[in-house]
Amino acid sequence: MKLQKFKTISFKLAIIYAVLFIITLIIVSGTTYFSTKYYIYYKVSQEIKNLEHKLKEYILKDSNFYNQNLIDLFGINQNIDLYIVKNGKLIYKSNEKKDSYKENKNIFKTLVENSEEGNLIYFNSSFLDFNNNSYDIQIVKDFDNENNFLKALFWILIIINLIAFFISMFLGFLMSKKVLKPIDNIIEQANKITINDLSKRIKIKGPDDEIKRLSETFNSFISRIEEGYKKQKRFVMDASHELTTPLAVVKGYIDILSRWGKKDPQVLDESINSIKRELDNVSKLIDTLLYLANSDDNNIKIEKSNFYIKSLVNEIIKEIEIIKNKKIIIKNEISENILINADKRLIKQMIRGLIDNSIKYSKDICIINIKGKYINGEKIELIIEDNGIGISKDDIPFIFERFYRADKSRSREIGGFGLGLSIIKQIVEIHGGIIYADSELGKGTKMIIVFPTKQN
Repeated sequence: MKLQKFKTISFKLAIIYAVLFIITLIIVSGTTYFSTKYYIYYKVSQEIKNLEHKLKEYILKDSNFYNQNLIDLFGINQNIDLYIVKNGKLIYKSNEKKDSYKENKNIFKTLVENSEEGNLIYFNSSFLDFNNNSYDIQIVKDFDNENNFLKALFWILIIINLIAFFISMFLGFLMSKKVLKPIDNIIEQANKITINDLSKRIKIKGPDDEIKRLSETFNSFISRIEEGYKKQKRFVMDASHELTTPLAVVKGYIDILSRWGKKDPQVLDESINSIKRELDNVSKLIDTLLYLANSDDNNIKIEKSNFYIKSLVNEIIKEIEIIKNKKIIIKNEISENILINADKRLIKQMIRGLIDNSIKYSKDICIINIKGKYINGEKIELIIEDNGIGISKDDIPFIFERFYRADKSRSREIGGFGLGLSIIKQIVEIHGGIIYADSELGKGTKMIIVFPTKQN
């Protein structure tokens, strides 16, 4: 359980925050330390160079300078020693008790050495006077005070960094816990959402930040799942209901045959025909359900080609005239020049399905007008209009849903499963088109399909 805590996002964020903070602090501390060190060295060097310049001018003016107290004369700091060599001979030193003079030092170099006397800075300068006498000036500064200050500054910065690291760890952990608390709420609420209750939603209060948008996205996702689950449940229930009726009929006739019907030729013949008819219905229903399942999974193969819609409709009309059992008048008013690039088999299935619907729900004399035209050269509009019983305004929004039938009792008598328009809509959408209905009870129905002329 303890190891689990180290794997939490809040702990990781705290570590990342602390590490980034300490890296920044180290950079700032290092910059502060080295800037301070450079500044101290620079000030000391400038101080020594100014002193060397004054000494040089003074020596050139007064050749008896070594008889004077140059320390007091120039106000030289007590932690600075002064050595002057004339023609190779040491003629002046500022501190008789202390000898820090070093020979063969690089001229014009500021050097720091650790010695028994402490940290010393040497500065050397050489020049000739007007009489060609050579002078070497060596200025030695005790650097202990400055060095001690730098050491103290170094350890102070180290201690500050360590304290700041632990403080940043603690504050980072508290901040991450506070920031991630809404995620714990999301997890707690999400655990309450089950397949048996998809109505619950995650509620997050606060600003419109990433976490709130995450909860809204999750809610939208659950809504889609709920809607899909409801459709699936309704689909299964409707399919079960549709299968129950023909299977019950088949079972009923089988029971009749098993009891006494097989001895009566008339009953036997009727039973066999009814069983065949119901099994045909079941087979058609299963084929339709498989088609819908394939279309849902985008497994329908489309083979597009160019063809004229008017010719296709004429072909459908000839087939219908052969098998028609009522008076049907179909007028093909589609323009001759309407060429479409689509799957001919599916488009034929779509138009045939719409015509079959018009025939099923027609009056004694079925009149169907089929029109087609270009719209602004960018779209193709097909209209299939009949004089049938029509559809109520309340039913129109639902007629393309699976298993939906406006008049269920009459639909059962006529036949079908309430899947025809759903399949037709999918065929239209597969080709990038739209379909909608305009109808009124007792005044017929108009189906309008619009296809783009340029399809992917």
